[in-house]
Amino acid sequence: MSTTQVVSILVTCPVESCRKEKTFEIPKFLFDNKQTGILALPVHKLDCCEHEFIVFISKQGYKVSGYELIDTAVDISKLYETSQAKKFFLETLLSKYGTLATSAILRAIILDKSIYIIRKKSEKNIANKIFNLLIQFLPEEYQNQMIKISHIFESGFKEAEIEDTLVISSTGIIVNTPWNSISDNFERNLINEALKILDQEFQSVLIKEELRKILDKANFINQIIEKKEIFENDLKIKINKRFNVSISNLDFKLLKQIVSVRFGQDISNIKIKSLTKISEGLW
Repeated sequence: MSTTQVVSILVTCPVESCRKEKTFEIPKFLFDNKQTGILALPVHKLDCCEHEFIVFISKQGYKVSGYELIDTAVDISKLYETSQAKKFFLETLLSKYGTLATSAILRAIILDKSIYIIRKKSEKNIANKIFNLLIQFLPEEYQNQMIKISHIFESGFKEAEIEDTLVISSTGIIVNTPWNSISDNFERNLINEALKILDQEFQSVLIKEELRKILDKANFINQIIEKKEIFENDLKIKINKRFNVSISNLDFKLLKQIVSVRFGQDISNIKIKSLTKISEGLW
């Protein structure tokens, strides 16, 4: 039996008043795919210290390239008992893969991106269980684009085509994200709100409703900009009037990403007024 080669990564807590260190071992094969760039390693509370953060690891030299502190984190240890249930729920997903990977999975279904989960041949294939959970999250009117999730064996990962696919390891390491990095604040807040509901069936109902809201807003933007140019501030006003909500800058970035990635729309018709005026002044 062959032993999995590992890469040792020295991690330092990014909180200045803490700075505790711990060495983590990452399976080397996660770096072997030619399309692998930066890995995101989630460090949960008590894995290193009392803080929870993300470590970004470069394929070149296996060096830490940065950290991101997580302010609002789910305590994974408290979800263990739920994860033993036969039926797959949000808390099962969190217990198995962690908050970072679960947020990425939610982003993948929002953007209509395929999902690969790497596993050993000896591990059970639970792709169908995850699919059945995720289909509960996605509103019916957006299910014309079916959720695509499957497992890939460790032995086949090196040659796998992963460029347009979210890839996570069996321990929740983010190996590849097929979208430009934008804060996962929306997904994290959604997870936290869902976990406030004791009935796990209704957690899925809440997630579906919130995904419907964000996708409806993105569809609204898509319908506007496919016909004409519009200033960003004017577009925000239209969204506010149509949905009776105030759009934060983070949410607007996510909306533009959905329009671009899920709906395949060129978002260059969304103009920033100040830059447009400068451009006009040059002529």
